[in-house]
Amino acid sequence: MLNLKLHFQRIGLFKKIKKEINSKTPPNSIFPISLNELLLSSHRQQLLKSLWNSSSLSQEAYIQFYKIPLEQCVFLMQQFPLSEKGAYNYLGGMVDYMLEVVTRASKLSKNHMLPIGASPEEQAEQSTVWHAVIVYASLFSCAEYLCHFEVEFKSGKRWFPLQEALTEPYRFRFISEISQNQMRCFGAMLAWKIIPSDAINWLSQYPKALEALSMYLTGFREQTGIVDEIVSKAVALTLAPFQREISLPESDVLSENISLEKRESTVIPEMQLHQADNQITDMGDAFWQWLIEGCVNAHLSINQPNAHIHIIAGYVFIVTPNIFYVFLAEMKLPKQDKNNLQKAFERLKYHRHDRGNMFTCRLFQNELLEGQFKKLSGYLIPANKIFTSNNKPTENPLLVVV
Repeated sequence: MLNLKLHFQRIGLFKKIKKEINSKTPPNSIFPISLNELLLSSHRQQLLKSLWNSSSLSQEAYIQFYKIPLEQCVFLMQQFPLSEKGAYNYLGGMVDYMLEVVTRASKLSKNHMLPIGASPEEQAEQSTVWHAVIVYASLFSCAEYLCHFEVEFKSGKRWFPLQEALTEPYRFRFISEISQNQMRCFGAMLAWKIIPSDAINWLSQYPKALEALSMYLTGFREQTGIVDEIVSKAVALTLAPFQREISLPESDVLSENISLEKRESTVIPEMQLHQADNQITDMGDAFWQWLIEGCVNAHLSINQPNAHIHIIAGYVFIVTPNIFYVFLAEMKLPKQDKNNLQKAFERLKYHRHDRGNMFTCRLFQNELLEGQFKKLSGYLIPANKIFTSNNKPTENPLLVVV
């Protein structure tokens, strides 16, 4: 049975706070807010919806294994910025960053058949458990930033996130000289405190999966191979639009004035567009992330008469050159980049190419597949690289591969 104890504890906690707190909140202090308020924004709701869409867990398992641990982290993060400098240095920045990284990592994991090197049967059986490894690794690689702060309640008591939730107005300062080892040790302790015991029991049935998660959380990230690769890529995609790195905190002065102003949350597209000398690099990967996002979130039309994407025989058929021109137009990039973009996509080798790179299809006007048709040229991509079994659209009965 799903354990909702934490949910009711949170409700009781905030009733207690509102009853007992002194209405005269000290100046320059921040008041802790409820989980519902923390997740109220449409941007955060979209990210949560995206995480659910990329999961293949049942709704009950999703709530217990993903939703509750993630909400516990959000509740602890409250309105903290991610860092003193950088892209997410505003109140609430840590939650935005965490949700974006976890959502991206979740989607990226769907592009791989895990564990690498296993038989197709084993990969099919273990895909869900390895997806959980990726979600937990990305979640606690973000939650470890909580150790960057020294937090003081209005009562003068110091707060430590491994002990309790924030229960009264607080001030904070960034702690200088936090080492990577300190961050990862803190993240590991927090993870083993928050990940449900039922999830640990489930993961323990797959020793390599549990080992990979344990190694990642305790700091041996490079040794986890694909897990580290996926999470690192999710972080890079999240930070790419800002063209800057997260800097470790430098201040050691308790914040007398909270100067970190909340900015409007920016919906970050699924892409990595680095510009150097006015040239786009890593264009193929940028297009790939845009394609996945557009397909999963229904931003791109599928199976319609004038659509550039169709589903056929277990594949996603993307129509060229149209799909590349749509991407360039949305990114406000010149049409002349089409050839470079197409070559960059081909280098990814996500498409089928046993008869060459391109395939020809006929799009008929009726299901009898007779009469007039439109001839289309494009790429065939295995549908499981983009969709899960839960969100895969139906196949287009009007399309035939020639």
